[in-house]
Amino acid sequence: ASADRRAGVRCEAAVDWSAVRKEIVAVLEKEDYKDSSYEGANPGPLLVRLAWHSAGTFCKTTKTGGSGGATMRFEPEISWGANAGLKVAQDLLEPVKKKFPQVSYADLWI
Repeated sequence: ASADRRAGVRCEAAVDWSAVRKEIVAVLEKEDYKDSSYEGANPGPLLVRLAWHSAGTFCKTTKTGGSGGATMRFEPEISWGANAGLKVAQDLLEPVKKKFPQVSYADLWI
């Protein structure tokens, strides 16, 4: 639901960033991860890596990638070797995205 439109920029409804933060903290504190490689481990470093790779996927030549649009969710970016394992991080944050659909993937990942 667009709250306002100015100069072609769409302004989404206000986001309760404190609530979003609490959900992300809950993800970080959860102990029973589906992916056995992270079972009992803190996924914090993986989420930092997701943020960096999300921004760092921008390709100057093809003008693809980057955080906008979260194109790293799709082929070919998700299959790039440098992004190996980041689907786990994306999946960890997906419940937060579902709870706060007005938050962009770019904002959630970064």
